[in-house]
Amino acid sequence: MFNNVFLGDRIGEIGFNDFRGVLGFPAILWSISMDYTARGMGKTIGPVLIATIPLLLLVRGVDRHVKYFLAFALITAVLWYFGVQRPRHFLTTLAMLYIVSGYTIVMLLQHRRILAILLLSLILAATSLNFVTWGRHNAIVPEMVTYPAGLESREQFLEERIGRASLWYPDYDILQYIRTSLPENAILVGTPSSGAAYYIDRPIYGRSLAMTTSAFETLCDLKSHDITHLWVNYDLIDYLVPKGLSNSPAVYWPTDSNFRKEYLNELYTNSAQAIYSIAYPERLDCSATQDRPWYP
Repeated sequence: MFNNVFLGDRIGEIGFNDFRGVLGFPAILWSISMDYTARGMGKTIGPVLIATIPLLLLVRGVDRHVKYFLAFALITAVLWYFGVQRPRHFLTTLAMLYIVSGYTIVMLLQHRRILAILLLSLILAATSLNFVTWGRHNAIVPEMVTYPAGLESREQFLEERIGRASLWYPDYDILQYIRTSLPENAILVGTPSSGAAYYIDRPIYGRSLAMTTSAFETLCDLKSHDITHLWVNYDLIDYLVPKGLSNSPAVYWPTDSNFRKEYLNELYTNSAQAIYSIAYPERLDCSATQDRPWYP
C-alpha cells in the first residue's frame, strides 16, 4: 500500500489516477464516494457520509475521542493519498470516519435540527441514486440463473458471457483456440495479466513483459520457465497505459512491432486479443542472467 511512500516506486500496482497536490486530496475522497466507478480506482465507497464531518465546526463541546479519531484518520489518509490511492486500502479509516459522521448527525439533530434534516434528505437522495445504478447492473434477470439452474451447459454459458463481462477475461474464441489448437504441453504467459486463468485449459502465468526490462532479459525470463506461447490482451493494455501516453512508444514488449516480428509468431487473433508462439533465437545465452521466481 505504501510502497510509493517508502520505496519510491509503484511496482506491481495498476489503475493510477490523476489526483495530485493539495487540492486533489478532498477531490479524491469525493470521487470515490460519489462516482459509480470512481474513474480508474475501482468501485465506490459512497454514498458520501464523510462530507458531513466538517459540520462539526458548527457544534460546540465535541467529544475528545472524536478528535482522536479524526487525527488518526488524517494521518492514515495522507499516507494513503501519497501511496496507491485504492479505495479498499482506505476502508479501515473510512469505518472510523463513518462513526464520526454518525456522531455529527446526532449532534446536529440536537442543536441544528433543520440543517440535520436537510443533510439526511441529501444523503437519502444520494443513496437512492447509487442504488438505482447498482440495481441496473445487478438486478436478477432470467439469463443470470439459467446456468445455476442447469438450463444451459457450461460451454453455452461461457460462449454467451465470457469476455463480455470484463476486459480482464479471455474471449471465448481465444479459449477455444487454446483448448483445441495448442499442444497439450504448451505453457502460456498472459500479458499483461493471466486474467481468469481458471477458464484457460493450459498452464498460464501472468506477467506484464514491460519494456522496462530489456528484450534479451525478457526472453531469458520466458525461456527459463519453459514458456511456449503468449496470450496478449490488447484491450487490457490500452486500459493500463497511463492517460496521455496512448500515442507514445510501446509500453509492453508484445506491442512493439520489431519485437513481434523478431520473436513472436501470430497463431490467432481477433484484434482485441491474440495468441503467439515464441520464436527463441537459436543462440540465446542466458547464463549471465539471474532467474526470477514466478507464480501462476
